[in-house]
Amino acid sequence: MNAECLPNRRGLSTLRVTPQLSWTVWVIFLSVVIVGVLATRRQGVFPIFDHAGRCWLNGDRLYQLTPGLDQFLYAPVIAAFFAPISLLPDRVAGVLWRLSGLAFFGFAFFRYLRMLRLESNIQTTSALWLLMLPLLGGSIHNGQTNLFLLGFLLTGVVAVSEKRYWVAALCFGVTGLLKIYPLFLAGILALRSPRIFAYRLAIVVLAGLTLPFLLHRPDYTLGAYLDWFDALSLQDRTFWTLERAPRDFALLARLTGDLLAMPLYRIIQIGLALAITFLCLLVGRRQDANIASGDRPLESQRASFLHVAFTLSCCWMLTLGPAAESSTFCLLAPSLALCLLCDEPARRRCQALSWFTYSLFVLAAVACWLPTGKHFAGVIHPLAGLLFLATRIAWAFDLATRRIEPASNSKQIVLNTRIKIGREGKPCVAASF
Repeated sequence: MNAECLPNRRGLSTLRVTPQLSWTVWVIFLSVVIVGVLATRRQGVFPIFDHAGRCWLNGDRLYQLTPGLDQFLYAPVIAAFFAPISLLPDRVAGVLWRLSGLAFFGFAFFRYLRMLRLESNIQTTSALWLLMLPLLGGSIHNGQTNLFLLGFLLTGVVAVSEKRYWVAALCFGVTGLLKIYPLFLAGILALRSPRIFAYRLAIVVLAGLTLPFLLHRPDYTLGAYLDWFDALSLQDRTFWTLERAPRDFALLARLTGDLLAMPLYRIIQIGLALAITFLCLLVGRRQDANIASGDRPLESQRASFLHVAFTLSCCWMLTLGPAAESSTFCLLAPSLALCLLCDEPARRRCQALSWFTYSLFVLAAVACWLPTGKHFAGVIHPLAGLLFLATRIAWAFDLATRRIEPASNSKQIVLNTRIKIGREGKPCVAASF
């Protein structure tokens, strides 16, 4: 993999992360969460999904307001998925839901690291998992769907790199049925390969919307869809109280005393989405030029483009997306952790800002666990998201405008190597492009 995805040796030596330390911290955290789920009545948001599964089995209305629960807002096919889970005891189902989400994300992240050629360095992997804990902890504790969402996104990206486009379409289709904004990344990839990927994604999404009619009575399913559309039409939380408003750019504007007009906010939202899309495609075009010049291997360039697209799209989803919450910022965990362990000269200039951004996320994670800290975390999250977006746009712009080296200089790829320690303590060579 090229240098933007390689770990920073100086950063690792500063962190001094060992597998034992990473495992210990994660085991302690998961033990606290599991004991809390089994021993208390606080189940996070999982009872919302469990209740939707029971409503699907009993033929009750999915989207009616239930005392003590937030409204279920996912597609009817997601309620059908939770139907068999709702047959389990509540607390057991809550534990299995959290552990299965973490396991699925772990498998997807391992494959993502293998795509970036980082899986052989166990010290780097341990550091990455430890860095991701503050961002992932909230979703695990609350039982959110974000870990599954992130796992499907990573699996879809890896599937595109392996040219398994039906698998990628299935993964991105599931994310679109969970939450609409992950389709932004799928749209970028569809523009990159419109003839190969776009129609597959459309077929999967249509199949997912049609599947509930095969799993339940058509009249019940049609009524569920009508109720779903009504529920979504009433879910504009832009002008809700600051505690419940989305953690995005509009919230920062409200805190400064300027209430953005909705048309202006939509212009900013769509304008930045188009700019990020153009920048990703520009990076992809530059990578194609590198491949044509014989300067870089094909697999390395494809992984580099996908990593850029995944990172920038996740940043947009959270800073200007339609419904960013505190726990949703876990989508930035892989990209932010990889950014902190990078070894790229252009990135090194932003290294201090990246660590400052990460410290803000850690501070927000700690504040969320305090009784009166959620207001404070609501301010930190969008600010940290904007800072990270700025550094990633600068990084992607550097990749898109970097001068292409002539093919004769490709021998430097073999010469510029470093020795890294593998899983079993044996040295392994990693190219520094």
